[in-house]
Amino acid sequence: MNKLCYFALTSTLLWSAATQAHGRHEYGRVTDVVPVYSQVPVRQASSHCTPVYREQRDSTTPAIVGAIVGGALGHAVGNNKTNKRIGLVAGAALGGSVGHDMSKRDHYYEDCRTRHNSVHYRQVLDGYQVTYKYRGRYYQTFTEQHPGRTIPLVVSARPAYRY
Repeated sequence: MNKLCYFALTSTLLWSAATQAHGRHEYGRVTDVVPVYSQVPVRQASSHCTPVYREQRDSTTPAIVGAIVGGALGHAVGNNKTNKRIGLVAGAALGGSVGHDMSKRDHYYEDCRTRHNSVHYRQVLDGYQVTYKYRGRYYQTFTEQHPGRTIPLVVSARPAYRY
């Protein structure tokens, strides 16, 4: 038996058991269906970025740090006393120059801010207000799905008076 047939048979048996326990199963004829909507607020945000330039102040610290690092690297590369001294001097000069050049650069970044500009409303379907006719009388109910031409009813009997 395929899954669809199994599902249909199981659903029918469960519905049958429920109606036997709580009443009999009948149908009302749907006469009117009105969709019911609610308004949901939706905030619209926008992001605005502004470029910001910041000048670097004159400082000798980057040149000094560059010279120290460059000198240490140049000294480490040399293999004898003379080469180590030449490497130290060349590395210090090159590192100091690089540090000085980097300190003169202007720094650029963006300042971004998010603004909630407006609120608009979107309609969301909540369900349906259904009017149906059963045994000559009209009734109303609310359903989440569109019922179609008929609506299933569970009809049960109970005593009019309680003793």
